[in-house]
Amino acid sequence: MPHILFVGIDVSSKNNVVCCLPEGDTAKSLSRFTVPNDEPGVLALQERILALMQKHSLTHIRFGLEATGCYSSHLARYLESVLSFAPYEHSVYVFNPSLIKVFKKTHYLDAPKNDRVDAWFIAAKLRSGHLPRAFTWSESIAALQRLCRTRFHVTQCLTRETNFLLTNLFLKFSSYAAGPFGKKTSATSLAVLQHFASVEDIIDMSVEDLVAFVVKCSKNRFENPQEVAQTLQKAARSSYRLPKAMSDAVNLAMASNIRIIRSLQEQAKSLQKAIEEHLATIPQTLTSVPGISTIFAAGLISEIGDIQRFPNQMAL
Repeated sequence: MPHILFVGIDVSSKNNVVCCLPEGDTAKSLSRFTVPNDEPGVLALQERILALMQKHSLTHIRFGLEATGCYSSHLARYLESVLSFAPYEHSVYVFNPSLIKVFKKTHYLDAPKNDRVDAWFIAAKLRSGHLPRAFTWSESIAALQRLCRTRFHVTQCLTRETNFLLTNLFLKFSSYAAGPFGKKTSATSLAVLQHFASVEDIIDMSVEDLVAFVVKCSKNRFENPQEVAQTLQKAARSSYRLPKAMSDAVNLAMASNIRIIRSLQEQAKSLQKAIEEHLATIPQTLTSVPGISTIFAAGLISEIGDIQRFPNQMAL
């Protein structure tokens, strides 16, 4: 007959507060201690748990902790696959913090909020049953998730910088939206915004020279570069004019903004390539579904993780 040790761990950036409960309904813990949230700390936790198992003649260990982003990731991985608790069987459960909050309110409405109390409630939740699927760690999925979340962060930053650029763009070139560039952050569009200090410079340039500039910056990708140049000059003529001091300030702001946008664009491309290469090593069929691109498929796979942890499709 198994005798289980329930180990609740309240995780923070610096420390892990541990509460160990036996089977039964007793509120008294077998042990309470705190270890640093680092590798020496988790090794000390391993020693303390093994000593408890031997002292009380237990056979199984259930570890429980809340999902706290990066702060719980190392601990969950070490407990699940790095550390050995042989000859004892062990499993790790990572709870959504909302589950612990509801469990806490259900049993004690006025329970205080601190690390020792939270560790006890995590251990009590383990002991109560109705547990989620045990935590499993996949290096390939974790790496893919990190790449996808980083790219998502970069694209959010790119959107923010683009929106800020558009506010300055209206000041510098109020009719630019009527110009030839559908995407304001394309390479050619950014080159035009950075090269010309004012709309007067575009107006005063000959059509031939402006065509040559557009061809060079676009690498001759426009079917009718002369039409592009003429449309650009037409938009420039209908734009507001800025006074000198204001024009200098706006140009400086836009130059800084454009450098950031170009850097973010390069990072997004680099991350997309890395995601595509990494996804190619993971067996999947999502990309065979019409409308699901490689990046979208990678995001779904990395966030879903082990699909077996969902009991049914509604839970997924």
